[in-house]
Amino acid sequence: MKEKIIYIKQNWRNEPSLPLFVATFLYTVAFIFTLIIDFLSKDFRTPQWSFVVYGSLLSAYVFSKEFGDRWILKIKWIPRKGDLFVYIWIGLSFVMYLVEYLSCGIYQTPPMVGNIATTVICLYVFSRISKYFYNRRNPYNRIYEDFVDKDSYLGPSILFPK
Repeated sequence: MKEKIIYIKQNWRNEPSLPLFVATFLYTVAFIFTLIIDFLSKDFRTPQWSFVVYGSLLSAYVFSKEFGDRWILKIKWIPRKGDLFVYIWIGLSFVMYLVEYLSCGIYQTPPMVGNIATTVICLYVFSRISKYFYNRRNPYNRIYEDFVDKDSYLGPSILFPK
């Protein structure tokens, strides 16, 4: 964690998507916290507009990272764990669904959780497809070797065969 904080301090001005990454990370932590409180208290106090702000912030970060950093500036940054981010949202929504089902509706999933999980998945798929095309276009400048070469990954290789 300490290395990442040092990296952020050193590259704050060099990597355009870094401030959006920090803002998105902080908003995500706060947003997940409020959704869990809403779920456990059975009182949906998180405003609906917060989902729109969160989706916009997340979209701005992904598009800034993909087009600004990767395609235009060709910045090689520290790999971030986008997979983990998706797993957290999918896991959170699944646990909330399961608890709601097993409690026979005593606990209810906040209505925006499904929308958020769908938005996160769509942005993640967009990012992976962008990464795939970037790596195909620049085969000697691959940032993530494991993306294209994995036989187990069935994403863009099905949509865009060689």
